[in-house]
Order: sequence, then C-alpha cells, then structure tokens
Amino acid sequence: MKFTTEVAIPPPLCTITHSDVGLAIGSCFTTYIGERLQQLKFPILVNPLGTIYNPFSIAQSIDILLGNKQIQDEDLFLEQGVWQSLYLHTKYSSRNKEDIKQNIAHLQTEFSIILPQLQYIIISLGTAWVYKHKQLGCIVNNCHKLPAHNFERYRLEPKEIVTILANTIELLRSKTNTELHIIFTVSPIRHTKDGAFGNNVSKAALLLAIDELLELPNTYYFPAYEIVLDELRDYRFYAQDMIHPSDTAVAYIFEKFQSTMCNEQTRTMCKTIESINKAIQHKPFNNTNPEYTKFISNTIEECKLIMQTHTKIDLNYEIELLQNRLL
Repeated sequence: MKFTTEVAIPPPLCTITHSDVGLAIGSCFTTYIGERLQQLKFPILVNPLGTIYNPFSIAQSIDILLGNKQIQDEDLFLEQGVWQSLYLHTKYSSRNKEDIKQNIAHLQTEFSIILPQLQYIIISLGTAWVYKHKQLGCIVNNCHKLPAHNFERYRLEPKEIVTILANTIELLRSKTNTELHIIFTVSPIRHTKDGAFGNNVSKAALLLAIDELLELPNTYYFPAYEIVLDELRDYRFYAQDMIHPSDTAVAYIFEKFQSTMCNEQTRTMCKTIESINKAIQHKPFNNTNPEYTKFISNTIEECKLIMQTHTKIDLNYEIELLQNRLL
C-alpha cells in the first residue's frame, strides 16, 4: 500500500563525483543543496554572489562572475551610511564602497581559476517575477528595501527566460574546457508575497521555460519542486513559516538528488565522509580514554588515505580538528 505519489526521476545525462568541479547558483534552495554537497567535500562553489531568485538576475550574476560586468562607482548608492548595489546581494554591502569593488574583483579572479575546470552547474529558479528600477531602467537583483514606488514589477514570459538562460549557457560553454552539464531545478519554496495565484503562474512560467531549455545538449531537470508537491504533500514537511521546506524535507530531497546524480562509488565515499563528520561532532565524556584516542587516530589515518586516493577531496581541516582532540 502506498501513501504517496512517488515522482519518477529519469536517468541523468551525467553523474557528479568528487573529481568534478561545480557551481550552484540561484534561489535559497540552491544553498540548501549546495551546502550539503560542500559538507560531503564536493568541490562546488555555492551562490558566490548570494541568493538570486529570478532568471534575469542569475544570468546577470554569471556575467559578473565572468568579469563581463564590472561593478563601477555608478552601480553603487549610499543608503543610511551603507554602500549597496542593485546588482548585488546585501552580503556585499559595506560602509566603504572600495571594499565592494575589491571583493567582487577578488571573486572574479577566483572564479576565473576554476572556470576552465567547471563541469556542471546547478541552476535553481525561484520566481519569474522581476523588479525594474524605473529611473535606471535595470532589472535588479536586490531591492535593498528601497521604496516600492522606485520599481516596476512584472513577470518574465517563458520565451524571455529561454532566451536569457540559453545565451548564458552558450556563453559559459564557450569559456570552459569541459563538456558543461546544466542541472535545472525549480525551487519548491513558495513566494507567498506574489499571492497563491501569482506564485503558481510564476512557477508555471519557469517550468515552461525549462521544458524548452532541455532541448539544449547536456541539460537535465531535477524535480525538487514536484517532490515537495507530490511526495511530501503535507505541512509537516514545511518549516514554521509554512513556506520553506523543513530540514526533514531538504534531507529527503538531497537523498533523492544524491541517489540520482551520484554513482555507487561516490555515494559510498559520501557515507565515509559523513562518518568522519559524525566523529568530529561526537563529544566524549572522557577524551583520554584509550579506545577514544584510538578511534580518533584511526579516523585521522582514514582522512589521509582518502586524500591520497582522491586529490580533489580536502580533509585537512577535519584532520586538524581531530588532532586537537589528541592534545
């Protein structure tokens, strides 16, 4: 007897291993998945420019990462003693505008190093609604709580989204030395400020666009949105705000993602790294107990062995933490 509608996930076009360099960009759901991959030591850059919700701003942020769009003085404004940019997340706001430009330049340099190795990108779309600054005529990444009358709000049409993201994918592929794979998701987080109808129409526009983008080579759709709506069709799988998925739901979706996108060998390695993380989190009553010190020593040796056989996995931080337990 089944009590849920299981979402069928087609076989992926690619698998993700610990040797593959990745980028996760988009909504806060991207951060959920990306940070879990980071915890399991996948070499992936997660939302380097902060959370981004709409397709246009995702494309614009990739332009910034690539260095095609530089942050200039005219892109910055002073609000209550803090310099901000409509193109950037609040994480880059600063009392010193030179700091913002330097931080972005540093990020662009870092990204240029990993770009030739980039093998996959996870793009999580949150909404098709955008805000256009009336005076400047630009679609903004972040409104920074400026008065609403400064902006025109409208919804991108599926065809617009397809054009925007197809051009961005083509640009990225022209810059990489690998066969770049694109993994799309639609964030299951509901944008309730758009209203129930507005949110559903927005998600529908995103899904229609992705359906067309899947005709591009090496593109794939992971159905996180459908898993929450169909398999986890219950408010107990939501956080207290009844908008974001709960930790249980995120863990379930990531388990589905991992079983879909990773081969058996990679999943086995993930379990080993999870056991190392648990060893670090474990707090013994007596850290001088011989059995405990032996357990820590064995775990350190296991970390060193993993790094010898998997050069992209960096466990030096974990080794340092474990070695401190032996002092």
